[in-house]
Amino acid sequence: MHCTVQPGRYCMAFPSEAADPVSGNPQGSRNVEDGGNSALSNLWCQEKTLQGIVVTLRALSQAAERLVSSDLCGPDEISFRDRHFRSRFGMNVKKSLKLRWLSSLAVVFLSATIFVSAAGAQTLRDALAGKQVVLEGASLPNLDNKITSGAELDDANQFVIAYYLDDGSGQLNPPLFVERFDRKSKTWQSGALGKVGTAEAPSLCFGSVLDISSLPDQLILETHISPSAGCALIVSRELKLEATLDGWVLGHFEDGTIAYHRSQVHFATVHPSRIAVYSEHNRKDFTIFPPQTESPVRARLTAALRDFFQTHQDYCVKANDPCDPAEFDSALAGKIALDEREHAIAFVISYELQGYGQDQSKPSGPSQVTYVYRNVNDEAKVEYRELLPEDLKAQFGDISLQELLEPDRLDVLFQKRTSAKAARTKLSSPRAAVPTAQRRLHPPASP
Repeated sequence: MHCTVQPGRYCMAFPSEAADPVSGNPQGSRNVEDGGNSALSNLWCQEKTLQGIVVTLRALSQAAERLVSSDLCGPDEISFRDRHFRSRFGMNVKKSLKLRWLSSLAVVFLSATIFVSAAGAQTLRDALAGKQVVLEGASLPNLDNKITSGAELDDANQFVIAYYLDDGSGQLNPPLFVERFDRKSKTWQSGALGKVGTAEAPSLCFGSVLDISSLPDQLILETHISPSAGCALIVSRELKLEATLDGWVLGHFEDGTIAYHRSQVHFATVHPSRIAVYSEHNRKDFTIFPPQTESPVRARLTAALRDFFQTHQDYCVKANDPCDPAEFDSALAGKIALDEREHAIAFVISYELQGYGQDQSKPSGPSQVTYVYRNVNDEAKVEYRELLPEDLKAQFGDISLQELLEPDRLDVLFQKRTSAKAARTKLSSPRAAVPTAQRRLHPPASP
């Protein structure tokens, strides 16, 4: 059960109980509870402009305090979801404690003082007005029904809308309807996901639709669970559900390989990020971060934490910290970079403490560590490298993540070349590499 969110509005729910609605193993499977307890007592809806204010304040605070996302009605546990403001602002994690408190107070203030009653839901016909689609003769049974909590994709090739029917209950009840208009053939396709009696996806995945993006042969519908948890529904061109990913999309390649951030739980003491890849070719889903083989940075932090926990047994109980030296804070800092040619990905991770009751004397790691992967479309061939800022600069100079993914630099990084100096000389001109047209990056559309 999910809260209904009117188009252009966002909701904030303060749970009366604490529960863990999402837990996943390294293979990415999940054991979820329905969000029934999340249709909670205190529900505050506010206009999108107010949501923007809060998101901006969050972007100026430490990324650990990521409380606001596109749609904040959800299950009992509110967890991290930094996708929107990170993709919008490309923020580093480290920000001041004062701004963190300021943003938290702003959220409370806006939630406690501003109440905007939900406006009457629009009909599907209303939503299609002005979209340059053909309605005459279209078989759209819901055309004059009220709809809610949907999203649209509007490009040169197609118009897609995904939505729920507003049945007046204030809840989102499947099915999730998908309508697609092909601009070339001037024809409509219709689909319905999660019909009663089918086992297509966990019921928790049928929350408000946050975003729709397009692959060559599929659509990706991203739905809301909580500010840090969601589902990515992979839908065929026939509008049939093909796969469900537990998290939110970071980017994708033209062959349908998707990089995504696995869902997290917010009100825990420790928040480790997990980044995964879904390969459309073999329908496999696997985690690439944390790496399967322990890296030097992570090994040092694990050793420091092991020593700390041995001498601070009382801290574990006091802070409700699992005190597992292999589980520690890690946060994706900014956007990821992708390159089609070698299915390469690069991103930055911060290992700073994210708060939430942790002792400031608890060991933490560097604020910026760069990870570079290639062959992410094939689990058996995935390679990665870990780079501290000083090592990255010494080897390649001041370059962006996207520039780091040039094939010649990847050769150096993965030791196919014997001389890093020779490669740096060859690439001394920033435009001397491959034409821009061959460097394709496909981040998800901003909401």
